[in-house]
Amino acid sequence: MGWVAIAAILAGCGSSGESPTGASVTAIASADAGGCTPTGQPEAGGDASAGPPPIVVDTVDSEIGPVQGACSLDMAVTALERQADYGGCRNARGATSISIPGGTFDISSGLTLGLSAAMPTAISLIGHGADMTILDTNGSVSPGVEIDGLTVTLSQLTVRETAPLTTAATTGIRLDQNALATLDHVRVTGFTDSGVWNANATLTVMASTIDGNSNSRFGGGLYQAAQDATATPTTFINYSTISGNSAVLGGGIYNLGYLNLMYSTIAGNTATGGKGGGIYMKNDYLETAHCTVAFNDATYGGLGGGVYVDPSIQANVHINSSIIAHNTASSAAPDYSGLLRDPYTQLYDADVLGSAAGVTTGKAFIDIVKDPLLGVLSDNGGPTQTCALLAKSPAIDASRPFPRSLMDQRFYCAPYGSKADVGAFEWRP
Repeated sequence: MGWVAIAAILAGCGSSGESPTGASVTAIASADAGGCTPTGQPEAGGDASAGPPPIVVDTVDSEIGPVQGACSLDMAVTALERQADYGGCRNARGATSISIPGGTFDISSGLTLGLSAAMPTAISLIGHGADMTILDTNGSVSPGVEIDGLTVTLSQLTVRETAPLTTAATTGIRLDQNALATLDHVRVTGFTDSGVWNANATLTVMASTIDGNSNSRFGGGLYQAAQDATATPTTFINYSTISGNSAVLGGGIYNLGYLNLMYSTIAGNTATGGKGGGIYMKNDYLETAHCTVAFNDATYGGLGGGVYVDPSIQANVHINSSIIAHNTASSAAPDYSGLLRDPYTQLYDADVLGSAAGVTTGKAFIDIVKDPLLGVLSDNGGPTQTCALLAKSPAIDASRPFPRSLMDQRFYCAPYGSKADVGAFEWRP
């Protein structure tokens, strides 16, 4: 799919004024009308009011027996699968969504969302905010949430591991069997066998955070690798942050599929094996637009603290209006190692690289190599943390025009000045 088509789909800035998850986007809609507000933010997707009434969870107790008169999360999933009221869960016939209140829910037995005879093909689990609705595996199940063959939206909730009951490594969310999954205003944190594993699905990560996860081998935050040699897992990361994850290779992301990032930040991740602190590319497609890859580390072995592209692949790597800087490695390739763009690429745009020493092919495409003057990862507004541009950054007003969103990662309007800024953050005084 060409960049124009991808940008139009992901930016959601068509006449409908809807986000990729089907939610209305205040800032995009007003921007299309010529009045974009600087703090407009999109609502999370999966609005249950748009369809049949949801099944409403009313207890944090995960056990079926003691809460026959109530509706636990486990019971709600069973009712949705059967399309029949179950225990205290009502509105099941025709339901396509589950409403989950604030609280911490024990999912130590795991949640499996898969095809069954009665299960709708498209469902939503809707919390009350990532800081309020917590699904906790307690370290006793892997994966915590498994999605197979369905179209599933998880929104406004956190999937986490705390106080592990076993020493086994655990995965937060696993996607397989050609599922179509969306994480919308979701946080995935604390897992020891990757926060998210896309085994064979199409995943959209929207306004979400994947942080504080690890893996003893590949992809602490996101591990994208098919079990079936004929499959190509695909992930779109939009307006999101991948931070504080670690793995031997690909601390933030290990990619063996199609990876597209827009207005997102990859920061503070570590590759203990020394390759790809932020992103490790083992397959041939990566495309970014207005992203920031910074403060990642690949010290041991020292190649591509920000991005490492495996030299054994003929990579199609396109970096558009993005910052890759302030990463560390023990070699002369702290920010980027490998092929930057394939020789057939027709995309040209401004990039800010702290160092181009590790770029093996494609140096002619780099417009700027200098310090982008970035702040550390912090809360600068919006649903996810970002690395702010400091005053006089060379990334300010440095982007060349190409199809893009009307908002930066924080959902603040862009451009603020004469042209859009490079990276995920649009500077303003």
